[in-house]
Amino acid sequence: MIFIQFLELTLIGAASGVCILLIALFVLRGTRSNIFIIVFFSSNLINLTDEFLWRTELVKSLPWVVNLYIPFLYLMAPSFYLYVKSLTQKNVDIRWRNTHWLSIIVGTLLCLPYYFLDPSIKVERLNIATDPVTHLGIFTFGPEFALILLLLVVITYIILMLKLLNENLINLKSYFSNIENKDLSWIRWSVVLLVCSASLSAVLLFMPSSIADSWEIRIFNLLFELSWLVLIGAMAVDQKPIQMTTKNKNKLKGVPSNVQKKKYARSGVNDNDLERLGLKIETCITLNKLHLDPDLTLRKLSIETGISETLISQVLNTFFCLGFYDFINKLRIDYAIELMKKSDDTLLIIAMDSGFNSRSTFNLAFKKHKSETPSQFRRTLKQLR
Repeated sequence: MIFIQFLELTLIGAASGVCILLIALFVLRGTRSNIFIIVFFSSNLINLTDEFLWRTELVKSLPWVVNLYIPFLYLMAPSFYLYVKSLTQKNVDIRWRNTHWLSIIVGTLLCLPYYFLDPSIKVERLNIATDPVTHLGIFTFGPEFALILLLLVVITYIILMLKLLNENLINLKSYFSNIENKDLSWIRWSVVLLVCSASLSAVLLFMPSSIADSWEIRIFNLLFELSWLVLIGAMAVDQKPIQMTTKNKNKLKGVPSNVQKKKYARSGVNDNDLERLGLKIETCITLNKLHLDPDLTLRKLSIETGISETLISQVLNTFFCLGFYDFINKLRIDYAIELMKKSDDTLLIIAMDSGFNSRSTFNLAFKKHKSETPSQFRRTLKQLR
């Protein structure tokens, strides 16, 4: 058991060290968006401190700290959601009257009766080894109810984050021709891990303490938490805010729905205009080889063609039936096919020469537009020669 306790304390120390390092790093950066990620890691650090006090049994000497961590758990999901939002939007509200911060007030109110419980009663309950411990009405039910309600808060913010990430992906594809390092895919994986963590917590919450507090479960939870913190920290350090310099926000909607098509129909642009503008856009791109620029954006295309961003989006969506991202990638795939027919360069070189930033993005785009991978297409070409 001494080894198990040593292992637990080592993992708690490692996870706490990661949090402290990341908090210091983001504080030194000093940007507004980092405030939310600082709150997130600070909340985790408070939770880990509570773990340390329990594993060392210091809580028996400091009974007033019992369940003090619970309100801070309510800050984790909102702060991470606001961090994601700050990466994709400007001027996110950071004031404390922001409704997202009300969760810590709810958590505090639920635990408040327990905080005012006599310290001697807390110590007596901490020394009871039987399971379950007798409840003292609202004084002890509050923290348990707070943890159950916390799961609902986490689920709510998971849904909000997924919605935000999907909207961001649509916006990216309507403005950028390459979305690598901008699609926040690492956050999707983080959300998946968060779902796993919340699910495990929900199961353990209703299990006897003899099982929920077994050393195997404790070690697994600490390993999981350490891995998750390292993953999020490493990706958050490299992640930069996504800037979309556009004069028209209405266009950032992706491929239009039937309602948006009706809106386009009222724009005053007829079919002849769409065809003329479509040919102008395509000719300008192919002649100047704009699609081979991996940093091509809707704004740059607007400057090159002299056509407004809104009108370019309308033409691409209605005349070509493709969004900006898919339209540019289609031209890149066509160019890549010509290169494959003329040379024996590797697919990575062809991908880079065609305007893609990576082989994986090239493979995905090729598969989408040609229903087969570049390798399969090249083998077919060789068979036909």
